[in-house]
Formats: sequence, C-alpha cells, structure tokens
Amino acid sequence: MKLLADLKEAHDRLNQTPLTSSPWTANRSIVLNAVWAVVPPCMRDMSSEPIRRAMSWMWFLLVRVGRGSCCIRPNTFIGKFAVGVVTGRGPAEAEWTVALTEWHLADPMLVALICSLALRLRLSRARIQEFLHDWLGLALSVATINQCLHEAGRAVAPVVQDELVQAVREAQLLHADETGWKPWGQPVWLWVMTCATATLFVVGRRTREVVQCILGETFGGWLMSDGYAAYRDYTWRLRCLAHIERKARGLKDSLERQARSFGSQVLTVIEPVMAAVYQTRSSPPAMPLRIQQAKSLQALLAACIKHAESGHEKTRQLARELLNDWDTFWVVLDHPELPLTNHEAERALRHWVTARRISQGTRTGQGTRAFANLASTIDTCRKRAVSPWPYLAEVLRQRRKGLPAPSLPAPTP
Repeated sequence: MKLLADLKEAHDRLNQTPLTSSPWTANRSIVLNAVWAVVPPCMRDMSSEPIRRAMSWMWFLLVRVGRGSCCIRPNTFIGKFAVGVVTGRGPAEAEWTVALTEWHLADPMLVALICSLALRLRLSRARIQEFLHDWLGLALSVATINQCLHEAGRAVAPVVQDELVQAVREAQLLHADETGWKPWGQPVWLWVMTCATATLFVVGRRTREVVQCILGETFGGWLMSDGYAAYRDYTWRLRCLAHIERKARGLKDSLERQARSFGSQVLTVIEPVMAAVYQTRSSPPAMPLRIQQAKSLQALLAACIKHAESGHEKTRQLARELLNDWDTFWVVLDHPELPLTNHEAERALRHWVTARRISQGTRTGQGTRAFANLASTIDTCRKRAVSPWPYLAEVLRQRRKGLPAPSLPAPTP
C-alpha cells in the first residue's frame, strides 16, 4: 500500500508534465510493459490507469534515454528516495561528458552520500554498490555510481575555479606541497595549496606553469613549500625545517664518515633554532634571534660550501639544498610567529595518498577533474567547520536546474 501511495503522489506531480518528447512517444508502450512486468501480480489488480502512468514515468526516469532510444533494465530498483521527477538540465560544458540534469537516477542527497563513501571512506565503486544495496535497499550499477561522482565533480567546478582559487591567491599564509598521482597510469602530481580557510587540489605535471596557473604572478602572501625551484619565483617564502632535520638525521646515521659529520653539524644548528623560535613565542628574547644564532649559522654556511661538491650524494644534495634557499630557511628568526614546518600541507595530502594506494589513482581525465574538485570542496568545508554533504547536495540541486552554484559556507567563528 505504501508503494501505491508513493505512486499516487508521483502521479499528482507528473500530471502537469507533457508526454510529448520523442523518446517517450516512441517507447511508451515498451516502457509501460517493462514496468508492468516487474509489478507483483497482487498489485496489478489494485492498480488503476493513473498508477500505471506514474509507474511508467518512474521507470522512464530510471532508464537511460538518448537519441530516441530507451535501454530497459528490468532489475532496477524503483524507490521514491532515488527518483527525481522535475525535469531540468545544466548548460553544456566542453570538458565534461557527464550531464547535469534532473533526469538522473540519484537525488542530490544520495549523490552526496556516494561522494562521502567514495572520498572520505575511500570505498571502491563495488563496495559502495554493496553498501547501498545492503543498508538502503538501492540497486545501483557501478556505472551509475561513477556517474554520480563525476556529476558532483562537475557541479562544484565553478565554486573551485572562482571561490577557492581566489581564496588561495589572497591568503596571507599558504602551505604548498605535491605528491605523485597516477591518472590512467601517467606520472603526474597531486598539488595542494592550503590556508586557514581553504584547500585547493590540482592534478597536473610538476612544472612552473602549474604553480603560476594556481597562484598567478602576483601572489603576495607567505608561501611555505619544499625546495622545488618553481616556488622561488615568489618573494615571501618559507622552508620547512622539519624536512632538513629528517635529512640530517639520515646522514647522521650513515656509514660514511663525512656524511655523519655533516649531518651532526646541521642538527646542532637546526634544533637550537627551532627551540629558540618556540621559546620566543611564549616569552620575548633578550636579544634578537638572528644575532643569537649568527655564529652557528656562519659555521653551517661554511660547512655547506665545503660539502657542496662532496662525493657522497646525499651529503652533496643536502648542502646544495641549504645553499639554494639559505635566506629562506632563517626567515623565522625575524618572524617567529610564522610556521617552522609544512605539516599543514602534508596533513592535507595524507588522506588522499592513502586513497591513491588503494585505488591506484584515477582512470580518466574527467574522473581526475571530478576528484580534484570534490577533494577541494570537502576539505575546504572541513576547514570551515561545516559539513560538506548538505552543501554538496544543494550545489547539485541548483546546478541541475541550470542555476549558479551557491557560495561556500562562511568559516565558523
């Protein structure tokens, strides 16, 4: 009886919808018969023509219609939760093959749930299919689940391109990092740019052009990064001292005598500098930090110059890395309020690195764009202490109607 009530409700909403589209006109009898074939016999006698019409339309919304043809899937679950009954469509965009349309099977909150399972819980498409079947009684194909993820990625694309890129470019302090990614087996990189209120992910090659495309040429905030040369185009830079500390510890544990000596010398400078900065944050020093550390820094500079041509590869690399960004490493002596490490960017990447190990990356260009857009939106909402799923559902709801995407929620005070 509940199904009949749901069908009557659907029929009332569909009364104003014309049945004049060519796919419907051409396939009406096929769709009607296909739906009726899966209705239990006990319900057929109770059903009237309005119920038949509503069921036909509900089925029609579940099948894939295009170019006047209709693909019937007799085992598809018909459920009120999963079906949208208002027709709408977003504008076509050349880089996306997935449509933004209210003809799709999954409603916005179901799509948001699928995004949560795929991106936060890192479930495969097959595991999501199993979860939906076991817990919600929904039978969705793997292709439909994949379509939902791509559609959500397309829906939030304007938010990422307009709001997040702008937020990153206007940040007073920005953390940047990158890690390997594997879309369709190609060696590219997953970049992250994160600040206090936004996180932006981009998948692309490890080139200067990618950095300039994200930050522009006039970025004026502090940029915390690794030693990649492309970051040196920006004036206000910071380097992660924890990276140097880890490399120095590795040299200290080396079997090569020269490497052990240089690693120990680097640690005798890095560790007191970091301790002094932390101490300064709680109580102002009697003497400026730069003057306090001047002697040890001068000795380390001489050691780096000496080992820049060392025959030991790791020793040579660390010495040159310190020389290439010498002034950048010690900016914190003049500005102890700035961070000493790039842990913020590393933490932003950690979840997605685990996802990459499970899924082996993305498979298509569209899937890669969808992943980067959704990851950016989800992590930005988390930064702002807002649940991303209601927002994602609302974006999809508006975009399916051809309306602009709503702005990201403001940061919670």
